[in-house]
Amino acid sequence: MTSPLLALPGAVAGNGVDAPVAAHYGSFNGEQRALESGEGFVDLSHHDVLRIEGPDRLTWLHNITTQHLTDLQPGVLTQALILSPQGHVEHEFRGTDDGDALTVWTEPGRSGALVEFLERMKFMMRAEITDVTAEHALTWRPVTGHRLVPRAELTTYAAAAGPAAGLVEAVRAGGTVTVCSQCAARRSLTEADLVDGARIAGAVAFTELVLRDGVRALVY
Repeated sequence: MTSPLLALPGAVAGNGVDAPVAAHYGSFNGEQRALESGEGFVDLSHHDVLRIEGPDRLTWLHNITTQHLTDLQPGVLTQALILSPQGHVEHEFRGTDDGDALTVWTEPGRSGALVEFLERMKFMMRAEITDVTAEHALTWRPVTGHRLVPRAELTTYAAAAGPAAGLVEAVRAGGTVTVCSQCAARRSLTEADLVDGARIAGAVAFTELVLRDGVRALVY
């Protein structure tokens, strides 16, 4: 599934199975340094996502994968492999259980084959498998690791998770966020696309902000 972040200025698509997401956004080395420092965000939204429900889900998966899952606690990240009779890796997935269902992600384009295998192995086990790739997007950040976010909110999440996230929060805490009306028009943005409390205004508004009593800084 193609990421909406590929439409961002400077986005360069990845290669092969990674083509639906950006390899970088115009500054490969700068983005790498940001990640190494604990900042930034990686778009992995092209990975397939499955939701596995049913009272037998963990016992069943415990029996057919390499992972011990019968005692898996809610919110604990796990990884499992499915091997061939010869010991070759056929499928791999990672995810967390929330007490009602196990939500996992696997490699791009692999959900179909994984679901087909799991359906064949269900027998009488009470488990239901749903492909929820259209609803959830996989992300990664240096501090928090992998996280699934609502796909409809991916663009907003990426903006807040970027290297400038701390600056935006600092400005919002002590001032206001105003987006240039010409810049907004070029990007087809409305105030509904902005963070809470931000507004769109023209040059006159910027001048008024700068000339207000008590203004100490203008971040542009």
